[in-house]
Amino acid sequence: MKKLVALLLALTFVFSLAACGGGDWEKFIKDYDKWADEYVKVAEAYADNPDENFAKYVEKSNELREWTTEAAGKVEELELDEEEAIEYNRELTQIQQKIIAANQK
Repeated sequence: MKKLVALLLALTFVFSLAACGGGDWEKFIKDYDKWADEYVKVAEAYADNPDENFAKYVEKSNELREWTTEAAGKVEELELDEEEAIEYNRELTQIQQKIIAANQK
């Protein structure tokens, strides 16, 4: 499961590097970061007590796939200048690193 999470995040990062395009990316990043905080709590609870938190962890893992797909799809709808694209990728990377770190505990 952890390898799948890492792979999904890596693919999102690769797709987002191609971002050169405008939408409400700042709202997306804010929402994704808020969700990632929830994911971290569930992942930590799962690490502490897998039996009790398995269902919730699977649910959040499924949601992670949805967020990853949406993040990759944002690349197509974005119309960012170079600075915005750099900022989007920087913030997206920070969120992904937070999720990866939670899965390595």
